[in-house]
Amino acid sequence: MPVVRDPQEPCRCLIALGPGIEMMRQTLLTQFFPQHLPTWTVVGPEPLSTDALLTAADHAESPWDVVLVTDRLSGTVTLAQALVNIKLRWPACHITVLVRGMTPSAQTLAASLASYQIYNLFWDQPSPEILVSLLTEAYAWDHIRHILPSTPPDLPPVTHPTAPGKAEVRPGPLRAREPKAVAPPPRTHATIAVVAGSGGVGKSGWVANMAVAGAAWHSVLLDADPWQPGLIAYFQDPSLMEPPAHQWQTLLGALADHDPQNLAAVTWPAGWTEGQRGLIRQYVHDAYAVRPGVHWVPGVSPHYPTPVPYVPRLLDEMIAATYALGQITWIDTATLPDPRYVRDACRFADHVVVIVTPQYPVVRHTLVMLDALSRWGVPSSKMTWALLRAGRGGFSTKDLQRVQLASWPCIGEWPDDAAAWETALQRHHPLAESHPERWQAALTALVGPLPDSAATPKSGRLAQRWRAHLSKTKKQHDSASQAAPRR
Repeated sequence: MPVVRDPQEPCRCLIALGPGIEMMRQTLLTQFFPQHLPTWTVVGPEPLSTDALLTAADHAESPWDVVLVTDRLSGTVTLAQALVNIKLRWPACHITVLVRGMTPSAQTLAASLASYQIYNLFWDQPSPEILVSLLTEAYAWDHIRHILPSTPPDLPPVTHPTAPGKAEVRPGPLRAREPKAVAPPPRTHATIAVVAGSGGVGKSGWVANMAVAGAAWHSVLLDADPWQPGLIAYFQDPSLMEPPAHQWQTLLGALADHDPQNLAAVTWPAGWTEGQRGLIRQYVHDAYAVRPGVHWVPGVSPHYPTPVPYVPRLLDEMIAATYALGQITWIDTATLPDPRYVRDACRFADHVVVIVTPQYPVVRHTLVMLDALSRWGVPSSKMTWALLRAGRGGFSTKDLQRVQLASWPCIGEWPDDAAAWETALQRHHPLAESHPERWQAALTALVGPLPDSAATPKSGRLAQRWRAHLSKTKKQHDSASQAAPRR
């Protein structure tokens, strides 16, 4: 297991064990940390409830490196909600949870945390060596899958015999619903939010290809990943772009009249003024034309070390502003976001597409994501999924369609061709530019027949902007090559 915290390096650790275990608390403070992790600092005072834990996080002078809690911690906020909030606030924070055995509540807690890739749970009294491992190493999903509240995904669907030679297949952990056709009525604009339950499944690449396939509609790409935006890499080398002046941090700083590097201290208003709406519209309308018929609205900049806070109604205004640029808006959401950004995008969108690969952990996380969408009030009629074949093993397409994801329609399947995808990314040339047929078929399944016009701008102005953009990029590349020192 990879080491995420060096036992010999200084580290800020918060302990929140809850009531009733004073002896364990004293043992940790007086024996365990001095003997096994002497360079670590235990942050105080210790929160005694989940509400106090969140309050302590709000007032922390700097992010916590490690958090150690037990399932005795309770309050008006559930322990899972509190820990997910901390993980989203500080993605690098390493969280360890000690539970009191394999109870149903512990299983529910494990399933909730697993959807945010928090796997360091231990359900027994740990030895000092095990506790050091829990606090310093990143455990994998295999560590907890056997205690999850339903059948592990590496087993076949649950069956029970109904007659000799026959078996009745029961659906997975979510209640099955009748699939609904994806045939929206004709409309002048469509907003499509794309989500995934796990990282690295090809979500951003799929969005980029779909936008190119729908260039005849004038596609708009809204990069709404507050943590790891990478959509632009499918169209050009990010290192050749202009300095990052066009980004969420700059926009939020202008909206709040505040330093963009310290946005966590801002209290956002209950509603936008007309002047603030104008700033948001201008930000969207300054989008880059990355291909004829395709605009890209930049997201956050990785040059800022601090995460972007959740800003209510920001995505709503940005999505509405994209209507002036094209007929289809694609929202590329994050895998580990503040869930409120994903919630806002999916509630506002006309369609929600979940990207799936057949591997067992990915399908498990996908089911958790679909369940979250249902709890957020996203109608099931909006939800569809797309299957990207990647590697060997996992569920078959028939199993996914008939059992695991039977409640939602599939709009397409793409074969496993890792070399072609990687080449397309390295060359910044989406596959749909050369072979658009499969992508256009999926787009037709979502929004109806594509227009008859070619994938070119209706006026020459956009084409001129695109040629000027290519010329400028080439000049920047030539200048960088000339300025490079020669050996």
